[in-house]
Amino acid sequence: MVVLAHRLSFFFATRARELARQAGARLVETPEGPPLSQQLQAERPRVLLLELDRADLGELSAMSAAGELRGIRVVAFASHVREDLAEQGRAAGVAEVVTKGELGRHLMRLMTEQA
Repeated sequence: MVVLAHRLSFFFATRARELARQAGARLVETPEGPPLSQQLQAERPRVLLLELDRADLGELSAMSAAGELRGIRVVAFASHVREDLAEQGRAAGVAEVVTKGELGRHLMRLMTEQA
C-alpha cells in the first residue's frame, strides 16, 4: 500500500516513516514545489496524509471538487486547539481529521487495514 505524505514537518514525517515501516506500507514523501495533483497522478496512493497547518486548502478543495481525490482516503491532522482548521480541512474534502495526539494510533490502524 502506498501512503503519500504531503509536506509533513520533520517530526511527523519521521513518525510516519516509522509507522509505515512497522506496517509494511510504502510511504512516499512529497517534495516542496510540484503541485499535489501531479504527485497523486505519479504515485497513485491509497492514502493521502496531510498536516493541515502546512497544506494548501485551496488546492485541496479544487482537487476535491474536480474529483481528483476519488478513491483516495484523505487523512489530515491538526492541533486539538485548532478546530477551525479541522473544519476548513473537512470543507476542503478531507474525509478524516484527527488531532496530532491521535495521529500515531490512527495512522497505524489505517496502514494495517489498507495493507
